[in-house]
Amino acid sequence: PLYIMMNNLGILSTKVPLILSHILINIPFIIWFMISFFAGLPEEIEESAEIDGATEMQLFLRIVLPLVLPGITAVAILSFMTSWNEYLYGVIFVQSPSNFTIPLSLATLNSEQELAQWGSIAAGGIVSLVPIALFVVFAQNFLIQGLSSGAVKE
Repeated sequence: PLYIMMNNLGILSTKVPLILSHILINIPFIIWFMISFFAGLPEEIEESAEIDGATEMQLFLRIVLPLVLPGITAVAILSFMTSWNEYLYGVIFVQSPSNFTIPLSLATLNSEQELAQWGSIAAGGIVSLVPIALFVVFAQNFLIQGLSSGAVKE
């Protein structure tokens, strides 16, 4: 259905179908994951901030957002990893080699017409891991907090 929609819109030769498909994949996951973080916030904290005179925007920016930041970071990492490693929509929507994603480019190095270029495939695999590894290294504390919060019910 997505292919037909993108074809009818005439945007198959662009990167827009890939972007839209990744958004459509990740939005339900993000909403489902973040509901538990927002529901797990103690109401007493929000009530005390309101009593102290905080506006809705101040309440969100200064109280709620810092408390759910581990969850946002965990969801961002997992969504990024899902999109970064996604292969199927790349095969379906990308028609020109100039728009190939990294997994799609690596797959084209292995063909039946010639021997597989194992050195290039291995190097491409390592290079494709670098952004995810850097992202996880810098956000590791938030990832651990985000994935483990809500694991113990009080």
